[in-house]
Amino acid sequence: GRHYIDWIAALGAVTLGYCDRAVNAAVTDQVCRGPIFSLPNVALEERVARRLVDLIPCAESVRFVKTGSEATEAAVRVARAATDRDVILTCGYHGWHTWYAATRAEHPGVPESLTALVRTFRYNDLAHLDAVLNGEEQKTFCGVTYVCPPHVAALILEPALIEAPAPGFLEGVRERATRIGAVLIFDEM
Repeated sequence: GRHYIDWIAALGAVTLGYCDRAVNAAVTDQVCRGPIFSLPNVALEERVARRLVDLIPCAESVRFVKTGSEATEAAVRVARAATDRDVILTCGYHGWHTWYAATRAEHPGVPESLTALVRTFRYNDLAHLDAVLNGEEQKTFCGVTYVCPPHVAALILEPALIEAPAPGFLEGVRERATRIGAVLIFDEM
């Protein structure tokens, strides 16, 4: 007999609201025809992937996953493999996986040594990003002081947080990622 209101809309993952009749009908119809999860329905995934690549000008390929945390984990691994580098620069929230949890002040279960591999930068603040990239941002643990090393694999951020990106901010992040040969990852649903 209780009612609850999801004020944050499933952390932003619910774009059409709850109980949208058209969405519910489409999901019910699909479930009745077979699984819609990663891998089992390759033909459907291929059709949807091709459609997304056609609709999104910058999309070159698509991979379906079940959660946002899984998506960011995969993106970070791909960036590290593609660049043969280890350090990730991050802005915003990116899930619960170890690489991101290492940025938190308290990170139980995450080895302290991993904090050297992830650095944060402030949203809409290119000067702060430059300070991080130039090694002016430092962190000390286990008696050793680390600066942002030149081994940056990726910059990952939410392109739009609570406020809109300032004019030139996303372009500035793109320029810096390109200049240092890092992958730019936009974590957005």
